[in-house]
Amino acid sequence: MNKEKNFNSLSTKLSLGFTAIFLMFSVYFVSSNYINNISKSESSALLQLKTITQNLSLTINIDEHEKLLLAHENKDAIKSNSENDIYDEIHQLLWMTRDLNDLQTDVYTWVIDSSQKQTRIVFGVTSGEIPYYRHVWREYPEELLSLINTGGGLTNYSDENGRWISYVSPLINSKGVVVAGIQADIPFDYFVELAESSALKESIIMLSIVVVFLMMMLWTSNRLGKKQAALIDAEISRERYVQILNDSTDLIYQMDVLGYITYANKTMVDLYNNQKLLGNHMSELVSESHKEKVAKFFKNIIENKEFDRELEFSSRSNNNERIWIGQFFTPMYKDEKLIGYQATARNVTENKKLKFQLERAKIKAQGSLKAKEIFFANMSHEIRTPINAIIGMGNLLSKTPLSEKQKSYFKNIRLSANNLLIVINDILDLSKIDAGKLSIEKINFSFTKLFQNIKDTNEYRISEKSILYEEEIDPKFSQLIFEGDPFRINQILLNFLSNAIKFTDQGTIKLIAKVNEIKEGVVSIQLGIKDSGIGVKKDKQNLIFNSFDQEETGTSRKYGGTGLGLSISKKITELLKGNIGIESELGKGSYFYINLNMPIGKELIEDEKSKREIVNLQGMKILIAEDNIINMVYVSSVLEDLECEVFKVENGREAVSLLKDTDVDLILMDIQMPELDGYQTAREIRENLKKSTPIIALTANAFKEDVEKVKAAGMNGFVSKPFDPIDLITEIGAVMEGSEFVKKDNTSSIEVAEEITELDEPLFSLKKLESHSRGNKEFLLKMINIFKEEMPRSLLLLKEALKNEDWIKVSQIAHKIKPSIDLFEIGEITKVVRELESEGKKNSPDILKLIENSNLIIKTCEFVVRQL
Repeated sequence: MNKEKNFNSLSTKLSLGFTAIFLMFSVYFVSSNYINNISKSESSALLQLKTITQNLSLTINIDEHEKLLLAHENKDAIKSNSENDIYDEIHQLLWMTRDLNDLQTDVYTWVIDSSQKQTRIVFGVTSGEIPYYRHVWREYPEELLSLINTGGGLTNYSDENGRWISYVSPLINSKGVVVAGIQADIPFDYFVELAESSALKESIIMLSIVVVFLMMMLWTSNRLGKKQAALIDAEISRERYVQILNDSTDLIYQMDVLGYITYANKTMVDLYNNQKLLGNHMSELVSESHKEKVAKFFKNIIENKEFDRELEFSSRSNNNERIWIGQFFTPMYKDEKLIGYQATARNVTENKKLKFQLERAKIKAQGSLKAKEIFFANMSHEIRTPINAIIGMGNLLSKTPLSEKQKSYFKNIRLSANNLLIVINDILDLSKIDAGKLSIEKINFSFTKLFQNIKDTNEYRISEKSILYEEEIDPKFSQLIFEGDPFRINQILLNFLSNAIKFTDQGTIKLIAKVNEIKEGVVSIQLGIKDSGIGVKKDKQNLIFNSFDQEETGTSRKYGGTGLGLSISKKITELLKGNIGIESELGKGSYFYINLNMPIGKELIEDEKSKREIVNLQGMKILIAEDNIINMVYVSSVLEDLECEVFKVENGREAVSLLKDTDVDLILMDIQMPELDGYQTAREIRENLKKSTPIIALTANAFKEDVEKVKAAGMNGFVSKPFDPIDLITEIGAVMEGSEFVKKDNTSSIEVAEEITELDEPLFSLKKLESHSRGNKEFLLKMINIFKEEMPRSLLLLKEALKNEDWIKVSQIAHKIKPSIDLFEIGEITKVVRELESEGKKNSPDILKLIENSNLIIKTCEFVVRQL
């Protein structure tokens, strides 16, 4: 009995002991399960966030996203671009993702900016209903940048709102470079609450099982133990994994190494048909047109361990609807052996449709640009043609006797025509830039000549307003040859200088040219114009570079202009890959400048204009085809003055008819004519009449493409309306090179044409000379002829004295020509010649002043000789 008691006691003790141990084990198991649930919930959250971010990374246009963020770092600048299609598309996508995944998710993007000294992260689009923006993420987890290339979850990620579960996926641009990331966050407390609730329920159930099946658990505990727990845990993990895959909105399937499908989630099964999936090759999903593409893809997978993991193909859903599938493949390994691949795919049909619509929109936009280009070309022709007539007839009018009042009228007509031409050129330049038709040349040139040209072009306007013009030019500019587009740089600086003259009534205008750095054959320079004019308000300084914008609405009325000059200058600067800027204070003046990086050039090529041939048109037979009567009168009058034999027709059909029976030396062809236009007429002459007579196009079209069309039609030259006679004669000389009319003799039609184009008011007066002659015309003519013969000789001696730096001789020549200048009342230089005489006698003369005054006298007197 005692033995039984002892046995029972022992048994009871053992039972109690086992029970206590089992209870302790149960408590331990429940606690472990509780912690395990929390841990698994975090892993589950990371998996869901991974799926979300990876799917989004397949959708976002990463190139445009990076470009947008880096171009608009400033917070307000990003807001002002919120209507950007790419930006809006990304925001809508993030916003819908946040709301549709039934999680308290915050999704946002960022871009890695390495343009500064330190790499930093610039915030991008967020998933907020009303999106918010931050400038730069200055404090971010150190591990963040290390996750960029592979993606992953952030550890111990928290802020003032507590701890977060967060996953980052890389964004790869079209070059295959990771340039940004997309991040999704879920509050850690949110999943802790879910885990606690789940763990509490499981604990109650488990403790109930312990009470009911205590003896059974005691009997089986030693036999099952950890193995059973592990199996249960594994089964739970597998079921949860399968559940996650089935709950995913993505198409997820697995296949072996040969491409046969071994698993497909519910979304995949719903889209297709189960009989078409499991056990079949994934190429069965692919439409016929893409089967070869997919076969090559899997061949590459089998033969190469490294392969492009992205694949897109067209397919048919179970209702026979054509769809597009975009997918990403991940290798699956078991015991370090490749056993297959898991594909995460998406139905990208809507994206394809969107891209197609964007392409159509792009084509439509290009059509609009082409229509705009054609409109501006036609407008150019329609406006330039009458302007050419106005200027041309003005040239002819200036050669006739005019009263003082008529001269005043003519001066106003010419000024208005030139101003209108400037406006037209601005509008055409702007249209060419907008259409991407403005080309940038690369030639070798010297800034010394460019700076002199800018000064000479505006010398009259500057002196007219009694403004001081100064130059602050780095000496390196005179030592270097540059490679670039001098015409466009000249255009920018002339715009700056024109504005400076316009808005400066007194004080100084200064041309500034700085060399900032010379490195590896590239020169960093700054060019600008500084004035002491009215200045620009701070809040208006950004606006003045916009098209048609001026600082105040009354500026155009008060000062004139279209507001296009600075806009064109900005766009040309951007084409030159430079930047433009302004420093200004209201009432104290402005400094407009550009910064450029320019390669050092090689030796200069001689300017073609400086090599132009002497052309004598006397006796040349020239056919003019022009439908505008006034332009016909102008061109024919110029040529007849040069003793040419002129044939006139009003359209291309008449030109072809005349040329069948008549040989001419040259054809001047308008482009837009009735019957046959200029292009058609030129082809008719070349192909049907088999004539090689040189043809020069006279056209108001001013685009570069027009020059190419002219050459393609078989024409030899191109003169754009409106033109001066010198332009026409120069082009004739180039086209007729090698003919009997080039270098025929010393009588130059170019020189005659230059005389025709001299339309300025006379710089001299004959009143004093007429008073001295007392009506004796022979005496008057004799004095004029003496001046015309002697002055050039004196000027030649003055040039030699300047070259030899013989300042005493310069003073003596100034003394000699002073009476002639006084007699002909050349008011521009009456004071200058006296200053030159006085300065040359000094022991230490101002050499710069001597050179400037001498050049002014030479230039003025040569001009007066031509006018006489």
